[in-house]
Amino acid sequence: MIKETKDAKIHDNTFLVQEMYVLFKNAGLGISNNTIDTQNGMVIEGHLGASVGTNISKNNVTTTGNGITIKTSAKNTEFTGNTISGTGKGKAVYLWAKGPDIKNTSFEKNTFNTFKRGIETASYKRFIIDGLTIKGNTFENIKGKSVNTTKESSRNVTVGENKYNNAGAVYVEK
Repeated sequence: MIKETKDAKIHDNTFLVQEMYVLFKNAGLGISNNTIDTQNGMVIEGHLGASVGTNISKNNVTTTGNGITIKTSAKNTEFTGNTISGTGKGKAVYLWAKGPDIKNTSFEKNTFNTFKRGIETASYKRFIIDGLTIKGNTFENIKGKSVNTTKESSRNVTVGENKYNNAGAVYVEK
């Protein structure tokens, strides 16, 4: 569990964990060049205070569940150059705004492979994902939709320059 940090850097490690949990109140957190073998992937949740400016890059994540889950109150979060591999059961990325909004999240130059679904958004009550960029990624062996965002859950969504190999459709509702 990672919580209440400022400019912390976690790099060049091997983790065999249930999940890599980024809990709340992190500022400028960097997670890079790690090998992460998990059951539940990476989870970011900020119900007691937003994590701002988290940069997750060049990690190799394997999971039997979801690859990445962002539950609430993350701002300016970047995922760049990661390889996220599943077993065909979970979602590559699940953004669920169930508390304060999730703002300005980007997924660029990542590889997502072997999941039931790709990147999916959902919301609770009036909370939303505001500002989502999905650019230059590779989606491989995704059974369902590669990208699925709805107007109820997402605003300001940009999807482009991605590669799809044996992957489902892209659905961005405006």
